[in-house]
Amino acid sequence: MIYLPEDRPHLREIADAYFVAAGDEEEKITFVVALVYQGDKFIMGWNNLRRGWELPGGRVEDGESPLEAVMREVYEESGATITTARRIGSLKWKKIETGDIFTGAVFVAEAQEMDELPQDSEIMKINFFVEIPDQLSFSCDRVFYDDMLEWASKFREQIRNYKG
Repeated sequence: MIYLPEDRPHLREIADAYFVAAGDEEEKITFVVALVYQGDKFIMGWNNLRRGWELPGGRVEDGESPLEAVMREVYEESGATITTARRIGSLKWKKIETGDIFTGAVFVAEAQEMDELPQDSEIMKINFFVEIPDQLSFSCDRVFYDDMLEWASKFREQIRNYKG
């Protein structure tokens, strides 16, 4: 069963993906997305192929945990190294052609170090933002990016204070 938040009925009409706050449900995670902060700004990458800004993320590879995947994807798509990350929710994404539903883990993290973008990155450049920019890779992203930012603000202090 697909969960669509009752307080967001507009998602049924405009989005084929949506954000759900972390809960007790255990589902197979096939992709990851991260809000990675440096100070008060978060990182987004410009995808030249899709002509828009997007958060770092991608597929979970075989034998990889969602945490390992988010650490790898963040580095590949931003040059940032993260040492702690907190899962704050899930993204549900429906592939229109097949109707298949995929679940992604959403993380919030702090950038520990910034390197140059890897040369084989699909991202052409990165920038730091305090708000979601106008030109996104996918128009429906704004709906769940706004929700993700709201939830991330609730957990950032916990990540800063994490000692393990």
